Amino acid sequence: MQIADEVESAPGAVEAAPTEEVSLSWMEAEALRKAGQWARAGAYFHACLKKSPSAGAAWRYAFCLRKAGYPEAALGVARRAIRTWPDQNALRWELVWCLYAARLQPAQQREGQEEKVLEAAREMVAEGAEGLALQLVVFAAVGAARRRGQWGEVLSWCERLSPEGLDARPQEGRKQMAPLERWHLARVKALTNLERWEEGVSAARQARDAYPHSPDFLRWHAACLAGQGKPEEAAAILQEHLGARRKQWYVLADLARLRLELGDVASGRALAEEAVVSHGEDSAKVNLFLLLARIHCELGDFATAGNWLGWCLQLRSENAWPARAIHQDVLASIEQAGVELPHRSSREWKEICLSSLAAGQERRSGRVEGCGDERPFCFIRDKSDRFFVLVRDLPADCRKDGAKVDFVPVQGFDKKKGRPAWQAGEVKKRG
Repeated sequence: MQIADEVESAPGAVEAAPTEEVSLSWMEAEALRKAGQWARAGAYFHACLKKSPSAGAAWRYAFCLRKAGYPEAALGVARRAIRTWPDQNALRWELVWCLYAARLQPAQQREGQEEKVLEAAREMVAEGAEGLALQLVVFAAVGAARRRGQWGEVLSWCERLSPEGLDARPQEGRKQMAPLERWHLARVKALTNLERWEEGVSAARQARDAYPHSPDFLRWHAACLAGQGKPEEAAAILQEHLGARRKQWYVLADLARLRLELGDVASGRALAEEAVVSHGEDSAKVNLFLLLARIHCELGDFATAGNWLGWCLQLRSENAWPARAIHQDVLASIEQAGVELPHRSSREWKEICLSSLAAGQERRSGRVEGCGDERPFCFIRDKSDRFFVLVRDLPADCRKDGAKVDFVPVQGFDKKKGRPAWQAGEVKKRG
């Protein structure tokens, strides 16, 4: 069977069944290929393969098939051709991209296909992936291994890339991290989860030098310091960050956890409660709610501990996240104190927890202003101050000027002015 016959069973793979009468020169067909007219160019290179097979015609035909939307047919052509011309770099390069289009990309787009992603990544590396192709392979494999909790595999894939060859800037027009930042984050997380603390501290410092404003590397740096048995040093760098920049709920939660570890339960509780009312999705805060359950167990307030654990467990259930051993340990402590957790929705648990939280916090009353110009934020003014608030954090029927609301003052950070600023949390319609 000729290489060109590899796709005879895929009608429409090129514009028409190619014949020897294709009236193009090689240069004309190459110009069409570069101009994105893959069907016409592919017909010519297909005819060339039938008439006078060559590695140049083979990789160009596979390229045209791949770009025209026939990755499986392209992969068949490339695989058969590489057996005939194993030393042709251009052909091997095209084989790598065919594997990407026919194997790696489809596996990435389907849930639960992590092993398929890793298999495709390994095959692409075996076929000589380099440059951009190698970056795509590594980050795809890192993502698949991370989802499976295979941190050794994550680290192994990271080591296939040199940081000097990665772009430090995000891709234009995209919110995605820069390749270098993604590499640093994957490597630091892997070292931390593998409990290779000394290497993790070194890697986190390098990442912080490259991206000094990223809270992620700060957090992993602190985690590695804590793992080394240096919780005071870990807490110090988190505290320094909170004093200089906008307070993110997850940094507050990390510091609260360290304060609890250091035996400062009161400070840990205050930080954790501040994290609860700071902006963030409830489902992202499940470990914070568990932390508050642990804190209230330490304080001997098992009823309140049960409320926080109930909210945590219900959110995990609604998201199909299994409970872990630590949840069972905290639950056992609560039940031994005679507290039972009834079945409630996450919304019901939330109302109970936030009500108990608000009881110990100063609540203020004010009116909404600056809500009519389609900005994502506005303000709440009380008798003496004005508080920043995101429109989406207001009750639906209070998203208008003059609406009367109650709220909890929360210290935030004004990026434009570069200084701490107050904002409104837990906003409710005034009854």
